[in-house]
Amino acid sequence: MNTRFSTILFFIVAYYSGMHSSVHAQHTTLHQNISIEPMRGIDSASVKKMGSLDFNFIQEPLYDFKGSIERLNAEVRKNPKNPQAYYNRAVENINLGLYERALSDLDIAIGLQDSLSSAYMLRAKTKQALGLFDDAIADITKALRLAPNTLEALYIRGSVYFEMEKFTEAITDFDLVLQRNPSHERAFVNRALAKSRVKQFDSAVEDFTSLLQKNPKNVTALINRGGVKLLYHDNAGAIEDFTLAITHDPRLHVAFFNRAAGYVALQDYSKALQDITRAIEINSLSANYYTNRAIVKQHLQDISGAIEDLTLAVELDPLHYDAWYNRGVLHYRRGNTKQALADFSEAISVNPQYGKAYYNRAGILFGEKQYEEAIADYTKSIEINPSYMRAFENRAFARFYMKDYQGAITDYTSLIERFPTNERFLIHRGYIHTFTQRYNASLADYNAALAINPQSDRALFYRGLLKLFYKDYREAAADFTKAIELNPLYDYFFARGIAYYELLEYRLAIQDYTRALEINQYDTRALNNRAIAKLELESKRSALADFELSMELNPYNPLPYYNAAFLKSRRRSREEAIALYTKAIEMNPGFLRAYQNRGILHRKEGSLWESIDDFTEIIERDSRHSAALNNRAKTRRKVKDVNGSIDDFSRAIRVNHNDGKAYYGRAVTRLKRKDVSGFFGDLKKGLFVHPKYTLFYFRRGLSGIMMTPVVSGEIDGSAVHILPITQFYDAEFIFSD
Repeated sequence: MNTRFSTILFFIVAYYSGMHSSVHAQHTTLHQNISIEPMRGIDSASVKKMGSLDFNFIQEPLYDFKGSIERLNAEVRKNPKNPQAYYNRAVENINLGLYERALSDLDIAIGLQDSLSSAYMLRAKTKQALGLFDDAIADITKALRLAPNTLEALYIRGSVYFEMEKFTEAITDFDLVLQRNPSHERAFVNRALAKSRVKQFDSAVEDFTSLLQKNPKNVTALINRGGVKLLYHDNAGAIEDFTLAITHDPRLHVAFFNRAAGYVALQDYSKALQDITRAIEINSLSANYYTNRAIVKQHLQDISGAIEDLTLAVELDPLHYDAWYNRGVLHYRRGNTKQALADFSEAISVNPQYGKAYYNRAGILFGEKQYEEAIADYTKSIEINPSYMRAFENRAFARFYMKDYQGAITDYTSLIERFPTNERFLIHRGYIHTFTQRYNASLADYNAALAINPQSDRALFYRGLLKLFYKDYREAAADFTKAIELNPLYDYFFARGIAYYELLEYRLAIQDYTRALEINQYDTRALNNRAIAKLELESKRSALADFELSMELNPYNPLPYYNAAFLKSRRRSREEAIALYTKAIEMNPGFLRAYQNRGILHRKEGSLWESIDDFTEIIERDSRHSAALNNRAKTRRKVKDVNGSIDDFSRAIRVNHNDGKAYYGRAVTRLKRKDVSGFFGDLKKGLFVHPKYTLFYFRRGLSGIMMTPVVSGEIDGSAVHILPITQFYDAEFIFSD
């Protein structure tokens, strides 16, 4: 292969194997779908909010004693040993929402008379209100031991079991109530709801239907039967029930709200909007209604209106974490990541167990390259929901960006253990293995992915890349060919073009780059590589056209300017070449090869001091750059700076003791100041370290050299060469359900 183009794989191999960090930072980009979870609201799961359990019991005091807390306090002071006085005060405290005070009074009442079943029942309901469900069950069980035939105690226990999501136990208690009192309406309603939670939908509907046969205008039964129908997707039947409820009570806002849910399920968002707006007109203080209307509005593309509704929701109820969350989603979709971040943080502050809010906040932090903070949020999301697959995968990607490759591999390994047939996880882990230089492990993962799905074009593609790295170009081309047959993507043609180039099959390489350009006519990488392949076939004019088109498509990429400059210099258009090298340097001030080649052209044009400036720039950036030292030495000799020339040649020799060119250059320069001994000494050393190079000049005749100093050819012919554009290939980390 022509040495001018021997670097065609420099960037791809460096990037792929993890050996060139600057390429990673530039080209390992996240596909835009670090997913933000969608809004939460009206769906089948929200039925439990629409048709809630009837737990608001009317507490009757033991005596018909009504009055203010002050009067009840006086009664307690008058009869401090009377349990009924404490019981009555507890009832009043419950009516005022003072459950802790009520609980204290009931503890005293039971302490004074532990056989008072009503006190145990009331304390059970108080504990239920405080979320002390196990203690509530203990109290109600005690009440039943004291008064086994008390239906209300069975009903209360059933309601507590329901809140504990022990639906089977709740159904058993409601059954016992109905066996003794078949007309107990609340037991019918709540048993039906409990049945719906264990997916006994038909039986639940039968319970509500039984109630409606007794009273066709029972709106509670209609609303809840409609809610159960929504759960098993009988949306038309649900809407019919809600409509009947509205007919019986036109101001029943929950019926409008639930009917809106039915229309949402049918994707009839205009009717849903009408109904939920009517619900808000009747009850304008429900933050939940505004939250769900926002969801309907976003379906109708009224994002501004949706955000306004969510703002009203959080104003009505600052603890409504779903409203904060949903507003964050909408702000994110509008590109307002700062406000979205604040809203997700607010949702988390209200509900520290809100896993999806952590997940979404992590997505925003990831996009802002705050990877450490993103990892912390993904970790919290995983702690809340250990089965959250996307949180694991996104955390792995964040760790990858932080170059915590082992951490990323650990996350993917966890996913593979849970989902051993998911080929994508194997492909991604295989990709990350390359950054730890565990190429055999990478190959094993790609092979495992292909064992699961032999038709996986991505696995074939990445395995082909690995084979490129191993220089198994024929096998790499075979993998790329199979991938193309399955899915003719740009990357696959581009990669196979590289493989064909390395196999010296330049026409096939050109064909593949052309196919790649047919898919993406604006990609300059394929243009650049096609031009390089054309140069191998001596199609210089066509190659230059590709370079020039690449510059036109991407005027901010320095490499096409560099390569076009090379071709211009070969065509003796040195001024144009110098201008192109200058353009490349302006785009990338650290482009040392552009300085080097421009310096050589400046010297050929006689602009010796400009030439020296270019080589000096390289040396200041890299003091061990032997080619620049050699070239500056030669140019200094031309401006008669003999000492400076010898000093540069000497520095080049210190960098590389086997640099025959430097020995020869210093020999010629020493001859200029008539240092014959030094001249022969350097020739001798040059002959030893680089016999072919030195002998080339020696055979010109030693006496001729001594009589007439030789002006040699270019010091570093290999310094002028084409740079390919082959940077590419990031793992396809697409997070989806």
